[in-house]
Amino acid sequence: MRKDFVVIVLSLSILLAGSLVFFWENSPAFPSDESQSSKYLACQENDTRIYLVSAIAYYDTAKVMFSTADGLLVHEGHLLFVVNFTLRNDYSSVDPPPPSGDISVSPPDGTAYVSLKLKLWRNTQRIDAADVSLSDFSNAFSGGAGVILSSGETVSRSLCYAIDDRNIDRFMVEAVFVGDCIPL
Repeated sequence: MRKDFVVIVLSLSILLAGSLVFFWENSPAFPSDESQSSKYLACQENDTRIYLVSAIAYYDTAKVMFSTADGLLVHEGHLLFVVNFTLRNDYSSVDPPPPSGDISVSPPDGTAYVSLKLKLWRNTQRIDAADVSLSDFSNAFSGGAGVILSSGETVSRSLCYAIDDRNIDRFMVEAVFVGDCIPL
């Protein structure tokens, strides 16, 4: 009887270990960069009032085939690196975003137009990847995914990049434009 118990326990242990190895090998790796959450974003080395509440990264695959604005064809099943983020606009009519050009919006209402990009790394090496993110506005001036935020508004969106393999171990959400209207 004791021998049967030992065989059962040993069998279950082997089954559990095999399941854990399978889960570990097939689970997505989540690069983490704790510095990405709960901070005001800088834009071209200038402080902004756009607050990054959170940024969570994961790997996914394209669910359908699509073409990007610059003509890149992304096939169904292609590997993607996705960062879900939440932003808050702390600009107001009293403290509006910087003017997008020579003339500021009048009267200022605190609405901010923000373009975001990701910087990706493997160890110390930058990784180039195609931005396939959806955007609230076309932004040929600075590129990136555009987000429009009313004064005081908090929104959640995603940045999505087509990649070749799961080799990203660090990322940074970067504001490449913050202004009071769509950049021209």
